[in-house]
Formats: sequence, structure tokens, C-alpha cells
Amino acid sequence: MFALRPAPRSGSGAGRTGAFALSVAACCGLSLFTACSDAYREISEDVREPDATIRITDFVRESVAVDGRRAWIVRAKEAFLFQNGDEMQRIVAYDFSFTQYDENNRPADLLVAERGEVDYNSDLIRLSGNVRYDSANGRRVIGESMEYDRIAQIASSDSPLTIIDRGSTVRCERGAEIDNENNRQVCRGPVILSRPVEGGRQNEVGDPLDLFQ
Repeated sequence: MFALRPAPRSGSGAGRTGAFALSVAACCGLSLFTACSDAYREISEDVREPDATIRITDFVRESVAVDGRRAWIVRAKEAFLFQNGDEMQRIVAYDFSFTQYDENNRPADLLVAERGEVDYNSDLIRLSGNVRYDSANGRRVIGESMEYDRIAQIASSDSPLTIIDRGSTVRCERGAEIDNENNRQVCRGPVILSRPVEGGRQNEVGDPLDLFQ
């Protein structure tokens, strides 16, 4: 497994040349998904994802749509890349954040978690540990585990979730499904924790269609 981290910048010129040579070798497999420089070098150590192909610290990856606009960006303190040959299979990242952009190239949905996994085969993002999902329409969802379909823009979980939306706070004891594309959410085992203040907006056009099960 390749593992990359910032290399010390102090020391002799020969040491810096060696670090650069290692970074070039490691970057041959990285050119499609991240930028490399002579600030990185190969290391060997015990890691949290021993079966990964590559480990990178201070990871950033950006995806650009066919029309040139930014589609999404992933950031993490530490990331593990799993490849099959030249094909990326998944990314497992710690101190994870995922920002999806709208058609006007503006930040829309934000996902953060202690651990995030981007699965290229299913287009799912699996999140665990202090999960927070902030949608473009102002809804916030928090919990300990969640899946997000980045194509359909649907967040779901079978574990408890709390939904905070326009002054209401509802805990979904058996999980929930939040469909932003169709402005629809399903809350299973709801417990209402707070309601909008009197005179607040309720049941207006554009508010989500809530289904309680």
C-alpha cells in the first residue's frame, strides 16, 4: 500500500531529491483524482484500513461535471483509496466532509461525519459517527449513521435520526428517508421534540411532504 503524508522540508538537498523521487512514483496512480507535489513521500506504518491501495492525509478530491461546473468535493483529514487496477472502487475517509454543488455552481448539500465511505459502484456515501446532513433547503438531519445517494439526492437510515426543519424538531426512532429532489421525507417512529412558534410558517407551498410511520 502506498501511504502519502507531508514530507519534512528541512534537511539536505539530497534528502529533498529523494522525497521528490518517491512522490513521482506514488503520483503515477493518483493523477486522475488528486494533485501531488514534492511535499509528499511514501511511508510504511500500521493504518486503520490495511487493505487499502493508497493512504493520503489532508485529502481533497473534486469532481467536475461534463459541462465544466463543479459537481462535488470531498475533504478529509485522512483517506484510504481502494482500487482494482486503474479503476477506483471506493474511498474511506476520516474527519469526512462532502459538499454537493447545484446547477449554478453554488454549494448545496453538505455531509459531515467522523467516517465516510464513497462507493463508486453504487453511488452511495455511507456515513458513521456524529453525522450531520445540511440540505440546500435549510433542513438539518443528525444521527450516528446514514446513507446518501448522491445521484438521487436521498438520505436514509434505519437508525434513529433527528430532523430539524423550519422550527420543528422531530426524532425518528426507527430511521427516516429524506428525498430532496421530490421535497419528501418519511419519518419512522416519530417523536416530536419541538414545534414552530405560533405564527410561524406551516404547510406552505414548498414545505416538505411529511409521512409518519
